[in-house]
Amino acid sequence: MALVVFLLSIAGVSASEIGDTIASENTNTIELSTDNDIIEDNLQTSEENEALASTDYDEAIAQTDTEVLGADSATYSDLAKEIGHSGNITLTHKNYTYTGGETITISEANKVIDGNGAVIDMNGSTIRAFYISASDVTIKNLTIKNANYEGDGGAIYFTSSGTVKNCNFTNNQATNYGGAIWVSSGTVENCNFTNNQATNKGGAVYFSNSGSVINCNFVENKATGNYGYGGAVLFNDNSNGEVINCNFAGNSAAVGGAVWMYYGSVKNSNCTGNSAIRGGGAISILQGSVENCNIADNYVNTDGVVIMYQGSVKNCNFTNNKAETNGGAVYFGSNFNNTAINCYFANNNATNDGGAIYRGSAINCTFIANRAQGNGDAMYNGYYLDCIGQEEEYVDCEVLDLYFEVSDFNSTYKSDKEFLITLKGQDRDINFMNTDVVIYKNGNHVKTYSCLSGGALIFDLAAGNYTAELRIPYPNLDPKSKNVTVTISRIALKIEASCNETTYSENVVVNVKSDMSGDYVVTVGDKTQTVTLEANVVKNVTFTGISANETGHVINVTYIDSENYTGLNGTVRAVVHKASTAITAAGITATYNIDRDLVVTLKDASGNALSGVKVTVDLNGAKTYTTDNNGQVKVSTKGLAPKAYTAKVTFNGNTNYDKSTKDVKVTVKKATPKLTAKKKTFKTSVKTKKYAIILKDNTGKAITKAKVTLKVKGKTYKATTNSKGKAVFKIKNLKKKGTFKATITYKGNKYYNKVSKKANIKVIVTFKTVSKGSKDKSTVKEIQQALKDKGYYISYKGHYLKVDGKFKSCTERSVKQFQKDNGLKVTGKVDEKTAHKLGII
Repeated sequence: MALVVFLLSIAGVSASEIGDTIASENTNTIELSTDNDIIEDNLQTSEENEALASTDYDEAIAQTDTEVLGADSATYSDLAKEIGHSGNITLTHKNYTYTGGETITISEANKVIDGNGAVIDMNGSTIRAFYISASDVTIKNLTIKNANYEGDGGAIYFTSSGTVKNCNFTNNQATNYGGAIWVSSGTVENCNFTNNQATNKGGAVYFSNSGSVINCNFVENKATGNYGYGGAVLFNDNSNGEVINCNFAGNSAAVGGAVWMYYGSVKNSNCTGNSAIRGGGAISILQGSVENCNIADNYVNTDGVVIMYQGSVKNCNFTNNKAETNGGAVYFGSNFNNTAINCYFANNNATNDGGAIYRGSAINCTFIANRAQGNGDAMYNGYYLDCIGQEEEYVDCEVLDLYFEVSDFNSTYKSDKEFLITLKGQDRDINFMNTDVVIYKNGNHVKTYSCLSGGALIFDLAAGNYTAELRIPYPNLDPKSKNVTVTISRIALKIEASCNETTYSENVVVNVKSDMSGDYVVTVGDKTQTVTLEANVVKNVTFTGISANETGHVINVTYIDSENYTGLNGTVRAVVHKASTAITAAGITATYNIDRDLVVTLKDASGNALSGVKVTVDLNGAKTYTTDNNGQVKVSTKGLAPKAYTAKVTFNGNTNYDKSTKDVKVTVKKATPKLTAKKKTFKTSVKTKKYAIILKDNTGKAITKAKVTLKVKGKTYKATTNSKGKAVFKIKNLKKKGTFKATITYKGNKYYNKVSKKANIKVIVTFKTVSKGSKDKSTVKEIQQALKDKGYYISYKGHYLKVDGKFKSCTERSVKQFQKDNGLKVTGKVDEKTAHKLGII
């Protein structure tokens, strides 16, 4: 039973994304189709591949030579002096020639040597150009040629990590490892290597540990000895290497004519005209992958232009390659975990078996005109599926019968936990590396991922429950799929929060800390704030207006991405006690019927007025009021009967404030009414003399049905006011004329004070007309005396008016004259008007 393992981790990128990035960064390599079906029209010929590599290199060298030839020159000793300065160095000359001296040693870490286009000609000396004992040193923009060192690293030796960029290495040699460069670990980028040589490993570049070679050209480099591995590039045992976007032409070695690596990958590169004696005419890999490459016109004296013991060859073109034994294009060490996927094989030859592929599996590949003098023009001793080629070209091969075996997957958001997918076939392991993983949630499509050879799939799914459908993406295969459940849990953050007990109207301060920096939402009750936390640093978050809650408001702290991160929910509470309150009110004294307010003020313990709350005042009956903006209510005393009251003021408290009460003294005094009693004159002829008074309250309103008395000449009379406050006394004991003092009294009641008033009542005699001949002597005398007092004592024929009680002609003439002078009707008779004018009545 075959077993294939796919690792889907939480970090990685897709093949299409890698391809797009490389294509945009470097246009010197051939862009390969990533479609399932590679057709011949899309391929470069071997001549085109070789021309491309040589042209790239020639142009780079030509530009450098044009820049430096004939420019100012200096010696290697001058170079040593320049580089000897501390800090980063930019070279000042265009040519440096070795005429003697020791190898330049660079011992300053992180130093950058910028050649600025300079050429260092070691002039065939047996020393290196640079010995670099410090870590992370960068050499760039420099050409080094003609170094011939007896040992490792013909031009440069890095004891630690380092970087070489934009450089040219020509005709350099080492008698052991690394014809141009020996580096522990690091990156070689945008460089040209021509005719460099190592007796053992790494004709141009040797990595003792992991490293990368990117956007470089390698032409006619060699690893010449019996253990000459990696004609251009070698990554030492148990190290990881990657070669990206490079051209290899005419390189040679005992094993791995262009590249030899223990673990790693070669991607987006061209290998043309390379050769090896004992395996891997172009590439030799123990475990890894070759992807998106053109492999053309390479030769090996034994097995496989590409030899691989465990891994995959994907999206590659193999044309005109030859192996003198087995595997004209690809030689797999076994059928276990070795696969060629989506590749094109044309005109490849093997002297023995497997004109294109020896062992392993071939899926979705095209085979045209490959030849094996032994067995299997296309493939020998392996498995194939959905390939183009003649059936008789597959010898000792079986058609794959594939199916998935996979378990439900449980992980955490952004976790690097691996999602293990197993593809099974017959008997042997098949390194099948292409499958689609289609993610659904609640039946809706979320995203489709591709599982790629040796790569990783970003499982950038939000926390939740999903269904993953696994599919084989090749259109000509029978449908193969399997559904599993994918559960992504939220990341558990370590969030801490604390809060001291407070009282309402005081600020609530929550102390928050998390083990991850970012924006968090802090909630207390119904209040929310968004704050930025720094990892493991306590931040004080202040809330205002938090309502009282004796059992405590729940404090929630959640990361802004609450979908994918757990928060702190409900384990911490903010206890806010009710605030105490105080009622203030001054006692008042009011008068009945006069409106005066009892003013009550409600404040909290801090002296803040409480507005809009209910306060009950029991003042001769309870009534509830709402405080205004000043925390006050005003209670009218109008209508209260005169007496002493105790107003009971109560605030029953609410959600945020405690109850408070207060007793206030309120006194209402009796009103003093207004009694109106005017002087009055009556005639004696009137037997019952009616005397009226008006009684009104202190606001001018009539007091009705009030009992009043009038005392005059020793007798008391009673009367009752009507609706207009008027009371009429009927006086019967005043029969004689005279002026009498009357005392009118209202004794008051529970509302009004006693009030009394004195008034004069005058009684006058009723006057009868007195004329000539009257017998009323006393009245006649009064008339005569009044006339005389007023100067009317007219003589007639020697006679003067006499006061003798006889009304004769003399008296009559005096009366007429008086009447005439005072505008009265002249009659000579003393009527009431005349008597009144005379003042006798």
